[in-house]
Amino acid sequence: MSRSRRWGLVGVLGLVGFGWWIVRVSSENTRAQWSVVTRGDLVAEVEFEGRLAALHSTLFLPPVVPGRWEYKISDMVPDGTVVKTGEQILTFDDTDLQRDLLRMNARFESAQKEIEKKGIDITIRRRDNDLSLAEARAKFEKATLKLERPEEFVAAKEIALLELDRELAQQEVTYLESRGVLLDGADEIALNIVRERRDAAAFRVREISNGIERMTLRSSRNGTVIHITNRRGEKKRVGDNVWRRDKVLEVADLTSMKARGVVDESEVGQIAVGQRVEFSLDAYTDLNFGGKIRQISTTVQRKTRN
Repeated sequence: MSRSRRWGLVGVLGLVGFGWWIVRVSSENTRAQWSVVTRGDLVAEVEFEGRLAALHSTLFLPPVVPGRWEYKISDMVPDGTVVKTGEQILTFDDTDLQRDLLRMNARFESAQKEIEKKGIDITIRRRDNDLSLAEARAKFEKATLKLERPEEFVAAKEIALLELDRELAQQEVTYLESRGVLLDGADEIALNIVRERRDAAAFRVREISNGIERMTLRSSRNGTVIHITNRRGEKKRVGDNVWRRDKVLEVADLTSMKARGVVDESEVGQIAVGQRVEFSLDAYTDLNFGGKIRQISTTVQRKTRN
């Protein structure tokens, strides 16, 4: 056998051996990578920072009482208390209102007594005027009757005196009638002034009484009481002063919750409305909560310190 054929045969045998080794290694790798594949969701982790809140809750602020802007908390149920509809949850100090109510009640009673006294005075005045008017009319009728006697039985001088008496009686009747009308009008005006003062006091009494009732707030739903924090992260306490628009607490229905927060701008492309999500809370790191994405903001917001 020539040398060239030997090298050719060795080359063929070498290629055959190398091919067999590749097939063996390939078959071994193929057997090692077999696994069971199932269809499912692709899980991706996105850093999310936010807060958990109830879907349904009721906020409680100080009541709207005319003339009042600042209130003092006198009682409130502890944070996390489970309450039912109608239970008392928040009370504001009503000392000033109670004092105003006493003053307005006194003003109302004073006006009412003044009306009663003025009514008695008017009755007496009208009775005296009617009596004087009756006497003046009697004088006029008496003088008229005397003048109706035949002239031959009455002296001319007496007739002149009787005519003068009748004229004076007529003037007195006219005066007393006019005086009664004027006094009746003046009395009515005076009574109306006092009545308006009484009615204004009565209105304030009702207004203050309603304000006192509104100083006690009751829950309008079943839920859990949550004390609301201000911008500094502080919660209201008994004895604190609050303004009319300050949010003090809320009663939340914790059976349905929502999480609202922010994700980094670079990871927005990995989320979409309708996706199923799982998240945990700082206080319960071992407990996962599930839900769906309901809304995504259409603008990028600057991250705040909170």
